[in-house]
Amino acid sequence: MYGGTTDPAESHYPVDRLTLRRLLLAGLDDVVHFDKKFERYERTPDGRVTACFADGTSATGDVLVGADGANSRVREQYLARARRIDTAAIGVGLKLPLTDRTRAWLPPRLATGMNVILAPDPFFLFTSVFERKHDWVDALNVIGDREKVAGLRPELLVDLAQDYQDYILCAFNAHRDAYPPGVDDLAGSGLRRVVEALIEGWHPDLRRVIAESDPDTVMLVPFKASVPIEAWESTNVTLLGDAIHSMPPVGGLGGNTALRDANLLCRELTAVDRGEAPLLPAIHAYEAEMLAYGFDAARAALRETRQGISTNRLALAAFKTMLRICRAVPPLKRVLLRDAGAEQARPRPWERSHRPDRAHREPQGLSTT
Repeated sequence: MYGGTTDPAESHYPVDRLTLRRLLLAGLDDVVHFDKKFERYERTPDGRVTACFADGTSATGDVLVGADGANSRVREQYLARARRIDTAAIGVGLKLPLTDRTRAWLPPRLATGMNVILAPDPFFLFTSVFERKHDWVDALNVIGDREKVAGLRPELLVDLAQDYQDYILCAFNAHRDAYPPGVDDLAGSGLRRVVEALIEGWHPDLRRVIAESDPDTVMLVPFKASVPIEAWESTNVTLLGDAIHSMPPVGGLGGNTALRDANLLCRELTAVDRGEAPLLPAIHAYEAEMLAYGFDAARAALRETRQGISTNRLALAAFKTMLRICRAVPPLKRVLLRDAGAEQARPRPWERSHRPDRAHREPQGLSTT
């Protein structure tokens, strides 16, 4: 969209969320603990905070970070006034394995990149190809010694991702009223049949993408969004990602914003650990910045969701006409759409400080699923 840039940091990369999670956890077996259900936190007499778990165990630290997702129990206790609303949209996610057989019949347009198929009805289909760029031998060569210098073990990263299967992600998104009653109780093949019925008049290739998707991957996701909230008095409990600014899964904004939160909070806590800043002012600085860009992203995702499921046929027809013009005149596309998502992608001042040679650019980030 930016026209001509060759910097790979300016590209848009679909990243499988499970694989990304494995990579982020690589080598942390002695740090990360699973099979714990958070119940509550308590303050200790010396001002620290203790997280209490359902199995009777606990963990005490200087800071508690609630990074426990949209239904955060930490938020429920710490910030009870924070609310989430129903957006009236429901998504159905499906995955079509990319094999030699499926590649043989898939149209080239669907087998590459990302696509949005708009219907005259209040729903749309998003597709994105999640495909390895290298085999694992080549990947190790590309990584080289850079990760070793950073203290990582590249062979471990590769081992964790070797069972990855290329696929096309399909996300069917519709207004709740478009679905039949009882859809919330369906899963697998039953839920897939609902989508098939809704797109009955679509092109055969699009219907086949849905019909041959793996039923074990089909899941229903009601879209909710956090209501913007005013800043609160900072303590040594804070929130990150969907736990504070959850948003519809549109445009990859949720995953990218959570990573931005983690980056910023890490910077602030590292400064505290080095004795460069007091704890509570550092957490306050994080929260003030996070609330600004986090809810900007949440509003953008909500706006795009509502546009996609709008029942205003005239507005949809005008939007489609604009897209057709953009496709016919590429320079016009760059002019009309160059600011789409730019505000969310634009580096914040603290991000520019480590990339002065690219401060004027606007990286697009990752799309995750």
